[in-house]
Amino acid sequence: MSKYSKQDRFLSWAGWLLIIVGIGGWHLGSSLSPQLNFGENENLAHLLVGIIMLCGAYGITTTKDLKTAIIGLVGITALTYSIVGFYIPQIPFFNFETTDNIFHLFIAIFAFNAIFYSHCTCEFIPEVKKVVATVAKTTKKRGRPKKS
Repeated sequence: MSKYSKQDRFLSWAGWLLIIVGIGGWHLGSSLSPQLNFGENENLAHLLVGIIMLCGAYGITTTKDLKTAIIGLVGITALTYSIVGFYIPQIPFFNFETTDNIFHLFIAIFAFNAIFYSHCTCEFIPEVKKVVATVAKTTKKRGRPKKS
C-alpha cells in the first residue's frame, strides 16, 4: 500500500498537469491546434493553481482538512468553468473551447473522486464473506425449492 493518500496523489498529478498546461500554453500557443489555444488568463490561472496544488501535495500544507479544502475548491471551480463553458462559450476574458471544457470536467471528476472516495478501504470484505457464508448455510438447510 502506498504511503501517500489519494488526496496527495491527486494534488501531485493534477498540480503537475496544470503547470505543464500553463507553461505549454505560453510556449506552444496555438501551434498544436486551434482547440488547444489557452488564453493568457487561463495560462496564468493553470500555473498558479498547479503551484498551490503542488504545495499541498509536497508538505507545505500538512493538514488533511486544508488539502480537502484545496481539492474541493479546485473541483468546484473546474466544474463551474466546465458547465459555463458548455452552455455559454463566449464570455469576455475567457476562451472556452470544447477541449477546455473537457479538461475542466476531467479535473473536477478526479477532484471529487479524491475527496469522496479517499477513505474507501476493503475492510468490509470480511463482513461480506460472513453474510455470503450465512446465506449459503441457510440455503443448504432448506434445500432447493421444488419445481412445480
